[in-house]
Amino acid sequence: MSMILAGSLPAAEPPASARTELSLLATGTVSIDAGGNVTAHQLDQPGKLPPAVTELVGGKIRDWKFAVDGGKPVTVPMTLRIVAHPIDKDHYQVGIEGASFEPMRPDRGNELAPPEYPNTLARRGVGGIVYLTLHVSPDGSVAQSSVDQVNLTTVGEEGQMRTWRYTFGLAAKRRSMGWHFATQDWPLKPGQSFHSVRVPVQFVAPGQSLKDYGQWEAYIPGPRTKAPWLLDDSGLFGGNALADGQMAVLGSGPRLLTQPEQSF
Repeated sequence: MSMILAGSLPAAEPPASARTELSLLATGTVSIDAGGNVTAHQLDQPGKLPPAVTELVGGKIRDWKFAVDGGKPVTVPMTLRIVAHPIDKDHYQVGIEGASFEPMRPDRGNELAPPEYPNTLARRGVGGIVYLTLHVSPDGSVAQSSVDQVNLTTVGEEGQMRTWRYTFGLAAKRRSMGWHFATQDWPLKPGQSFHSVRVPVQFVAPGQSLKDYGQWEAYIPGPRTKAPWLLDDSGLFGGNALADGQMAVLGSGPRLLTQPEQSF
């Protein structure tokens, strides 16, 4: 799901790393018919998105195929992770790296106190985002927590960045074990005994700020892993398609059947 662009992306002052990527989140809705075909989509605030992004989404999403529970037409919220990878100084390869169709806000009784910012990283001005997948029991308690990925907004030597990722991941994981979710409106499917919930945890370093909607952000992606209780890799495609302040109950929305092309 990618396209080549020549010199059309704004400068985002990326960290000096060969593995730096630029990304942004685009939100909206997608309408799906009973057969799983896309009938319409709407991006939020399209005027704030780069034209390349609206063109990419419009050209790709119409060919997507979904599995829809109940065989009824639905319109669901959608969050897309758009990534631009530099090919050379004048060209970028832009693609849809992640998509989530279950996003919601973690309010209404959920108790999700944020982790403390690790002092060593705060002093050094290191920032990043941790993507967690949680094993949530029917009573709302967290039985297990898995760190899916840690992306950094600060560059360092490889050994330093491994330590920073571990430190951020550990802080988020430890705090998440004390979280509690209001699960009364989350029905369990037949044979299902728990919920898998994805939550991003953002660490904004002193002196930094979150980008506005539609703006590119530079980061150094970390390796991806899969929560040990997930049976397949289908959920990995949406692993980074959530903004700070969102969460997703996996399996609660339509499932994308189209095989994503994630290589750059």
